[in-house]
Amino acid sequence: MHGNQWSGLGSLAAMAALGLSACGGGGGSPGVAGLTPPVAAAPAQLASGVVTGFGSVYVDGVKLEDTEAQVLTELADGSTRNVALQLGQRVRASHDGNGRASRLVVDSAVIGSVASVASDSLVVAGQPVTVNADATLGPVTVFGGGLVALGDLVAGDLVEVHGSPVLVAGSWTLRATRIEKLGAVDSVKVTGSVSQFVAGSSGKTFQLGALTVDFAQAAAAGRVRPSETAIADGVVVRVFAAPGALVGNTLTASAVRRVSAGDDAEVSARVQWGGLVSDYDVTTPSFKLQGTLVRLGSADVSPTGAALANDAWVKVDAVLAADGALDATRVEIRQASTDSGLASIKLIGPLSGLVDPNSFIVRDVPVDASAVSTRPGCGVLADGAVVSVVATMQAGTDVVRAESVSCELRPPVVVRPVGGIIATVNAAAQIFSVTNREGASSTVRWTADTAFVGADLSNASGLVAGLAVHAEGVMDGASLVAKVISVHGARPVDRFREQPQAREGAPTDPQSAATAARAEALRNWTEYRARPPRR
Repeated sequence: MHGNQWSGLGSLAAMAALGLSACGGGGGSPGVAGLTPPVAAAPAQLASGVVTGFGSVYVDGVKLEDTEAQVLTELADGSTRNVALQLGQRVRASHDGNGRASRLVVDSAVIGSVASVASDSLVVAGQPVTVNADATLGPVTVFGGGLVALGDLVAGDLVEVHGSPVLVAGSWTLRATRIEKLGAVDSVKVTGSVSQFVAGSSGKTFQLGALTVDFAQAAAAGRVRPSETAIADGVVVRVFAAPGALVGNTLTASAVRRVSAGDDAEVSARVQWGGLVSDYDVTTPSFKLQGTLVRLGSADVSPTGAALANDAWVKVDAVLAADGALDATRVEIRQASTDSGLASIKLIGPLSGLVDPNSFIVRDVPVDASAVSTRPGCGVLADGAVVSVVATMQAGTDVVRAESVSCELRPPVVVRPVGGIIATVNAAAQIFSVTNREGASSTVRWTADTAFVGADLSNASGLVAGLAVHAEGVMDGASLVAKVISVHGARPVDRFREQPQAREGAPTDPQSAATAARAEALRNWTEYRARPPRR
């Protein structure tokens, strides 16, 4: 990859502000009981970084209330789709400066087909990607979509990669924070800085690193946004292409979108920005972060004694300058310690899927608490108990390892799970009821902001009686307002849950069915613990 793919990201918009107000995706969420009204005149600010926990959501260790926030990703035609947040994703959160998010945009760096796989790296859509298993270097790569390690991938697999660019031997590569295997893709996606731009009668091309992008078809279809004249060397773009449009090192684009801070009127000059340091210049002093120039000036650098250097993972609080650079006010250097919020996974919410005191799920994340001896305030754990977990990500598994577990008084708003078999559906009212294994019934409501997960549930029309589902959301009166609804088995964490009792062919003895399902979940936890740790 050529060195200029990321070095030209000279503005905050380069990777952070795709236009939160211009992304589409519908209006605001309905009110939810227990939340105070938002501050009407609060200016929007931006937090761009990696998802490091839920309770609501943590972005590089900073908690943001996302209960009423839309969670979206951008599509090739400029529209958006609701998606579920996952550990390791890179996101942009528009918030009010007081910790209340209004919108989160999930920003994968690359989506496409795996060309090759090595021991700790791969190539996707012409982009080199490295995997990190060393917590001292930065976030450990999270695997999703059924993957637990890089060795589970083969050439031809489809993946979505999140991460941060870093210089390796003079060329830019993407150090992955999350790699998720996909069953299918709507389009290939690559983001980077334009070089060798050509737009003439002989052709329309530019380079993204070593990748040649042919955008003639996109231009003819009017899908170079905002216009062809807005694209030039040094401009940052997000390129979409049809599956199969990458031949050799040439990608035939179906859409090209300029990324610019000027596209986002909602975002103020105050930003939080995380990633890997590159091009560190001690004399200026300055460095590049996600390709954006960061000027240190008199910024406070913490913790005391930590070395700021190339490849260090940092979180920067800054002001967006007129020239597009970031003027830092504070820089936090990530340390491989859960004493630092930047290096830990935080989960707050009701636990579910309890198999034993050391094996449970919080906010759809499986937790191994076997290393925790004291658990303040917990007593005997049970499904539904609200817990606070501080954990670390482990290489080779999606199970986080708890460093501390405590139980606390129930906060005003709790994101909770509901699972079972759909009994009835009222499409007009956007409500369905589910019955769990014990026969208890719950009512779930979906909205325009609900994400649907699973091949049988691409949208609300897939909600039919007899389907085993899991929903996650907050209570509004007697019903759960769902942020995410998924088919049981569609998410890797489901292997640690008890299988909902099927409507047809179910055992006549519910106790026997529950015992069998619990035993299966326990076997999966036992298999996880029997695997040697991967480093």
